[in-house]
Amino acid sequence: MKDIRTTKVILEIGLFQFPLKVYSAHKEHNSSFHWYHKNCGARIAMVKKCPTHGLIDHSDIETGYQITKEQHIILDPKTLSNNENNKIVTEKFVPSISLSEDTYQKLSYVQPGDNASTQYLLLAKTLTDLNLILLGKYYFRGNENLIAIKARDNQLIMWQLYYPDEIQPQIPVEPKEMDKAYVQQAVLLIKKFVLKTPFARFFESIKDNTEERIQKYIEEHSTIPTPQPITGTVEKVQDLMEQLRKAVVDAKSD
Repeated sequence: MKDIRTTKVILEIGLFQFPLKVYSAHKEHNSSFHWYHKNCGARIAMVKKCPTHGLIDHSDIETGYQITKEQHIILDPKTLSNNENNKIVTEKFVPSISLSEDTYQKLSYVQPGDNASTQYLLLAKTLTDLNLILLGKYYFRGNENLIAIKARDNQLIMWQLYYPDEIQPQIPVEPKEMDKAYVQQAVLLIKKFVLKTPFARFFESIKDNTEERIQKYIEEHSTIPTPQPITGTVEKVQDLMEQLRKAVVDAKSD
């Protein structure tokens, strides 16, 4: 558990509460790429720029909501933030069969917090015995998420859920009678792809090997030194140059 980043939360079930630790069930294998300037090799910087005033500081940025193309409103940060944070508030308990696969979004593992293993195991056993799922709200980093906590093998797992209005309707496909010859050929084709090795070996064989290919490329090619940013951004230099050019043109026209 040392290398796993956990988030400490408080689970509330009415007036009963105890601490938990939550961490993502998945870890990304995606390779991270960046943009570099073709001519000099410097890494491209993503700057905050106003189309009217040029470069601006982060402190000059406000959060707004676009109403139409011509109208928007600036929101008070207090309007968007919840008073609750790092907390799971129980709404209801429902039968396990109540949720469809379409509802599940993101899986996290749940561990007992400090001195809370008894409460944790009690909840896991009760959910298992009653075949129930805990539905609640997870308040984290100012966001409010709909979640479901389930018991699995005496441990708790937490799914972040989609709200019903976030799920698109599936477009129906008109059923039709199939020619038996087509069905036979389809069966033969699919049988050729039926897995005959253990799952673990199968996933090992198809895993993304992008990192391995990048490492091999690095070994076969020379690395390029990345120029360090100059004091003051390129954007400011360009803005200054544009002002000087305009001043020169204006001076010549007088």
